[in-house]
Amino acid sequence: MTTANHLIKKVHKEKSLVLLSALVLILLLGTGSLLLYTILTGKIPCILGSGIIAIIFVTLVFSYGYAPLSIELSDRSLILHRGIGKKVIHYADMKHIDTYISKEAMIRTCGIGGLFGFTGWYYTKKLGTFFSYVGDYSQTFCIELKNRKKYLLSGEDRDYLVAFLKEKISEEKA
Repeated sequence: MTTANHLIKKVHKEKSLVLLSALVLILLLGTGSLLLYTILTGKIPCILGSGIIAIIFVTLVFSYGYAPLSIELSDRSLILHRGIGKKVIHYADMKHIDTYISKEAMIRTCGIGGLFGFTGWYYTKKLGTFFSYVGDYSQTFCIELKNRKKYLLSGEDRDYLVAFLKEKISEEKA
């Protein structure tokens, strides 16, 4: 999809992610409903049930809030649209970009591994520590910033995205 000087690519979600998200969402909503029923019938203390329901709610909000939805390429920056808000990465701040295909294990140090997306801080020997906004691991690419931060993203037409961003990085260097 293209708007005035902006190109927008959707972040595709792999089938296993969609299925896992649906199952976990049903499980969490069912648990919340059961807790609400047990609170209303007086089977568990209100404070305990309310606390657990609050934890479920916060988990869902954070999970959806960080979930990658689309990538917008503007004249000066890549804009990652999330469930809540956006992450802007300026081309001038980018040092390197390349496709990322990994067969090595990723260690999730802090994040969500499958509810609406693979988001959070991860570690691999190849990349070191990075922040992930991934919907489909077959479409991933890595952006390294001049300040040494790294982001692993995914988007439809990954090869086009990488070529476009490489061109923008070389324009910024010139």
